[in-house]
Amino acid sequence: MMLEIKMLRGGYIKNAPVLNGLEFNLRSQSRLAVFGQNGAGKSTLAKAIMGLLPYSSGSICYDGLELQGKTPDAITRKGIGYFWQGGRVFPHLSPWDNLRFAAGRITRKELENKWMSICQISPSFASLQKKLTHQTATYLSGGERHLLALGMVLIRDPELLILDEPSAGLAPSAVDELFLVLDELFKTENTTILLIEQNLDKAMAFCEECLVLTNGTIARRIDLSAESAYSDIEKTMFEQ
Repeated sequence: MMLEIKMLRGGYIKNAPVLNGLEFNLRSQSRLAVFGQNGAGKSTLAKAIMGLLPYSSGSICYDGLELQGKTPDAITRKGIGYFWQGGRVFPHLSPWDNLRFAAGRITRKELENKWMSICQISPSFASLQKKLTHQTATYLSGGERHLLALGMVLIRDPELLILDEPSAGLAPSAVDELFLVLDELFKTENTTILLIEQNLDKAMAFCEECLVLTNGTIARRIDLSAESAYSDIEKTMFEQ
């Protein structure tokens, strides 16, 4: 298993855990969606994996390595990438400077080579090429900002990609483009994906399985190829 989580408890306030004994496994080169109502613990789970939120008990193991106590940068270096909800970029920097910041201490030539490799994944990335140095990121469209934010994650060559609400705030056409890019990424790079998403239709079409969170724990794991998958998700989310 690439990611193994056991009896995870934690949250933002001591003695008031958001995660309540959450457990699941994620195998390499798979696509797993996470659904749940607001407050179910979806983003809290992502932040705990990334070392952005300490957890009080339980374990998170990535390729056999316990992540508790590891810094976000150390976890990123181990091969986990995190796409923040809203597609966060530095708006007053150029797209190129955003990529350079995200890449860390590498040479310009290394960065150019990494970016060209990303452009090979999808023509959507290549379309950003002419905008990399000539304007700040604040002038990009919403879809372009999300692509830049995704590029900033991919520039570190993650083996596991955690996406927190990647479609949030995007127009339908931009959502379609983003999921095409993610599909191309999975097919060309075999990147393992943990997708937190409110757009059930898009996530169900993209992923193989889903977890449904309620009250900070896994209420159900559902095979998305099953005919009853949609109704099972709705029943689990709204009738608990």
